[in-house]
Amino acid sequence: MEDKRISFLTEDYKQKIAYLTAHFTRMWTRFNIFVTIEMGLIGSKYLWQGAELTPPALFIAGVAFSLLWLLLGTEDRYLVYHYRKQIVQVGNALAKAYGLPTEQKGDKGFDFYQPVGWVDEHKMVAWDKSVGVRFQIFSTTKMAVYVPMIVLAFWIGSWAYYSPKLEVEKPVKVESVGQVK
Repeated sequence: MEDKRISFLTEDYKQKIAYLTAHFTRMWTRFNIFVTIEMGLIGSKYLWQGAELTPPALFIAGVAFSLLWLLLGTEDRYLVYHYRKQIVQVGNALAKAYGLPTEQKGDKGFDFYQPVGWVDEHKMVAWDKSVGVRFQIFSTTKMAVYVPMIVLAFWIGSWAYYSPKLEVEKPVKVESVGQVK
């Protein structure tokens, strides 16, 4: 019975790792697509400024794509967090099934099993620390949320700056029937 449990947990662990890896691929493909769309919109804003292109439509498109990008980025971040959590749970169950310790020793790491994504910075040598740094606040999965926020702020700021300068057709004032001013 224990062999079936270990076999099941091993296969489950492999599938969860494969799914997380595939999710990262999908996530960064989406990120690159949105970077391309936004750069095209931003470029057109500067290249065709003053042309017959309706600027409000450009700002609306920029805000709409930024909001969609932000929504997908937050969803991706949420899913990555939960996929990693599930992998740690299965990894711990598998380690326990083999009779291995899984307790974390403070911030110094784990006895034996280390979950996927665990970075033990205390074991990095001085050379590694000088060429490789990890800032938790700017992790790559958080960039999927921060970059769309920055681009959205750019579009809103641009709209606020340019909206008073945009020519808006003023309504015709009608004083009485037959007289137009």
